[in-house]
Amino acid sequence: MPVDVESQVRAELSREAGRVQAGDLRPLTVPEASERPGWRALLPAAGRRSVVRWLAPATAVVAVIAVIAAVMVAGAGVHRDPSAAGPAASTPAGRSRFYVSLTFRPKVAAVVHDSRTGRVTGSYRLPPAYQGSGPAPVIAAARSDREFAIAATEQLGHSEADVRILDLRLTRDGRPDSVAVLPWRLTPPGSADYVDGIALSPDGRQLAAAIQIPASGFRPRAEIKVISVRTGATRTWTVAGETQLPLNPSWQAGGRYLGFLLWSRIRGPAASFTARTQLRLLDTVAASRDLMSARVVATGANGRGFLQAAVLSPDGRSVLVAAYRNVAGSRPGHGTAILRVEALRIPGGRLTQVVCRESVRYRNARQMNAADTRFSVLSVAGQGHHALVMCPSLARLDNGSLTTLPGLGQLPIVAW
Repeated sequence: MPVDVESQVRAELSREAGRVQAGDLRPLTVPEASERPGWRALLPAAGRRSVVRWLAPATAVVAVIAVIAAVMVAGAGVHRDPSAAGPAASTPAGRSRFYVSLTFRPKVAAVVHDSRTGRVTGSYRLPPAYQGSGPAPVIAAARSDREFAIAATEQLGHSEADVRILDLRLTRDGRPDSVAVLPWRLTPPGSADYVDGIALSPDGRQLAAAIQIPASGFRPRAEIKVISVRTGATRTWTVAGETQLPLNPSWQAGGRYLGFLLWSRIRGPAASFTARTQLRLLDTVAASRDLMSARVVATGANGRGFLQAAVLSPDGRSVLVAAYRNVAGSRPGHGTAILRVEALRIPGGRLTQVVCRESVRYRNARQMNAADTRFSVLSVAGQGHHALVMCPSLARLDNGSLTTLPGLGQLPIVAW
């Protein structure tokens, strides 16, 4: 069964946590020098077939890749930006009305939420071909607040599978209406390739996908694909040499440049590794197909730490990042995790806003690993400056104002 690197890391951490006692393991430290028109209208006729009707609202929410062992985190202090006020009275201009989360096991389903309250407005269970074992699905939103793309594994036989793109459309009141399956494949049938993230271009004509190609010894290869939604024509950027992992693809306004988070110089086994982290900007019309031709626009250097997630704003002038930095304590295995969600100016990576920050003390490896994954940037809206973040619970960010939403688990898969 194909296993992506992030899932492998989390699964091994969970297994290890169940075996060790407090203080048994040395802490995982990350040195500061080493960072860790609606698009459906463009579909060919073959891709417009309806699949199944939407189902009643689900009572269960996201069950994702793997959940790191629950731990008690000693002494946490949370600080939020002063502008992070209470919920907005109405939907601001540019903010999508709905966001969609994905459940994984035991059922692969899309759950629609009202973006103002988080209330479930409807759900849709993917067809049986997409209910088998395999990597978790991923999701991206179109500029319209009623169209979403889902990359999910389709079971072709006893041992073969590939990744297809499904177009989910919503009704005006946020209920799943219909699903169309694009005729194009993101991964070859029978391969173990894993789609780590997708993004639709502003005009809906292109879909970008970050692909991981597993290899032995925790040394996967990686590539980014950009596929035409209309024709299926595909361009692929690859990298030779050391292990590189692209994550969080997101388009800059205009649809020429694609931002992505790159983990490189990865060292260590899946359960304990360090890496350099950078946000890069890829010119998708340039002749080069070398992934490393993408220019660096922000990094985890200068004390920022390991970038867990990084997503461009719709205008491409800033990036929202989630980062952590571990500071060792006076006793072995003890320390403090410094977590932040920040907005950085592009280019240059200058800090413009601290969305939220938290200091979490840990006493062993299990507590440290749980602390390091508390913050994330999940999705940025197709218009305006709005995002869904984990800070450390699910929250909606509206031009600097942070509003808590109903939780979706520790590692939700969501887009708006």
